[in-house]
Amino acid sequence: MKLIIYAGRDFKADFTVVSSDGVTAEVLDVGDTATFSAQTAGVEPVSILSDIPMTLIDADNGLFELSLTADQTILFEQYVGFQEDQYKPIGNHDGYVDFQLVSGNRQATVTISVKKIV
Repeated sequence: MKLIIYAGRDFKADFTVVSSDGVTAEVLDVGDTATFSAQTAGVEPVSILSDIPMTLIDADNGLFELSLTADQTILFEQYVGFQEDQYKPIGNHDGYVDFQLVSGNRQATVTISVKKIV
């Protein structure tokens, strides 16, 4: 999964917890929780955000929502590719989602690209 975050703007994304078949959404317990963290990509990563709580918005369809404020997204830096890549933003941050579920904990990783709006 790849996320594109616009720095300095509110951001929302939904994450679906899927069952072991890799397709069907898992029915969640109302006590299930999730957190989001992000860091720079590379050899010496730097933490950007840590343990941001996510909201369970649809337990029957395994759906959590991540909400970041403009003050949180401004912490991300934009990096662009080379001319041959049309200077498009590249994935320069890694996001980590930690699901604490009654049925067993799970983790997910996402690549984050950042766009600065001027």
